[in-house]
Amino acid sequence: MELLDKLIRPESYYADAKEIRELRFKAIKAAHKYHYENNQFYRKHCKSKGIGDEITKKDLPKLLIQAEVYKSYPMDFPEENVREFTNWLRGVASIDIPEIEGKPKSLDDMLRRFDMKGLLLGFSSGTSGRMTFLPRDKFTQEMLVKSYVATVDAHVELEKGKEYFILGIPKKSYLQIAWNGRSVANAISPGNVFFAFEELSADIVRIRTGKIKNLKERITRRLISFMLPRVERKAEEKLIKKLQEFKRRRVIFLAPPWMIANVARKVIEKGIDARLKEDSIIASTGGFKGRKPIDRKELNRLIEEAFGVSADRYVDLYGMTESNSIIMECFAGHVKHFPPWIEPILFDDQLEPIEPYGKTVGRYGFIEPSSLSFPGFILTGDRITVDWDGCDQDNLNGPVILNVERITGVEERGCAGVLSRTFEG
Repeated sequence: MELLDKLIRPESYYADAKEIRELRFKAIKAAHKYHYENNQFYRKHCKSKGIGDEITKKDLPKLLIQAEVYKSYPMDFPEENVREFTNWLRGVASIDIPEIEGKPKSLDDMLRRFDMKGLLLGFSSGTSGRMTFLPRDKFTQEMLVKSYVATVDAHVELEKGKEYFILGIPKKSYLQIAWNGRSVANAISPGNVFFAFEELSADIVRIRTGKIKNLKERITRRLISFMLPRVERKAEEKLIKKLQEFKRRRVIFLAPPWMIANVARKVIEKGIDARLKEDSIIASTGGFKGRKPIDRKELNRLIEEAFGVSADRYVDLYGMTESNSIIMECFAGHVKHFPPWIEPILFDDQLEPIEPYGKTVGRYGFIEPSSLSFPGFILTGDRITVDWDGCDQDNLNGPVILNVERITGVEERGCAGVLSRTFEG
């Protein structure tokens, strides 16, 4: 805990790079040892690579496990076989997994029961509808919020308790992006948070993205295909109304980029005055998964015209369900800075690590030591372009991400992708 406290703070973005690397490796060594001793799956994985409970820096690329592990449970509908699902969780988790008594009425009911016992099972879903479930105990939840807030604090000066958040995400949901957004916004400014959606059910997401139990759900899927686009339109209307209410005031408006674009277009087309204070922040996360992408220059234009905020105040965020951190664009160079507590590793097509030098493109893997409940040693399905020399537009240290794309053949996933696919017509 002491190592993490020293590492996960906004000052780390500006600290001596060598000192941060050494501190990060110490934290990774401690995390590895902990997971090796407490996680059955991870221990077997390491032993298969010839790695024991002690590691060197050369071992780091071998530690990563594929993100797909967290959707490898042996049944389509976990809520119908909770005991077997719980046993699977115990295999991939590094903490005690509580027992759930009785049969849950639904997937959401199962997630609520785990939550009541202190275990968050945040989810995301791919195109197949098979969900990724990540177990987070209270400590790991706290570390996630701490990591997010430290990153935000490193990039922008906030008046804690006075900022107002307008969020294009559900208020109530176990979708990880919703939990993250709600928890972080309330940590920064409790009570000053507005949500576009009231609730997004895990069962609705599952049905909408393809996992159907029976004829009743097949019919339900047809009904929600008509209903949810209307819900999206109402959410956008609520966002516009709230932005009007806060015109000329400073707000933090965060939503998937397609929703920001939709709201901006409606504001412009209807001649609505939703111009915000010039130091407001517009932030997006998740890309345009399932939607027609909008060129960044066009999105910048829409933001400036609709909200009266310079495009320099618009930043994009990059994160994933498996990560305990967010990677944020800087306002100066608009490139994404890795948090200093993350060890990024790029791999070629043969999954050999790529030398971290200059500008490189490869499959993204990362190690972050802040997760107690599962190993934060993840090989993703994303291909990213990294400039290891960092950004010369500000004094934030460390490498930066220049581009992110999904690897061909790896199913589309991600929390914002879930929102996009769920609400599209």
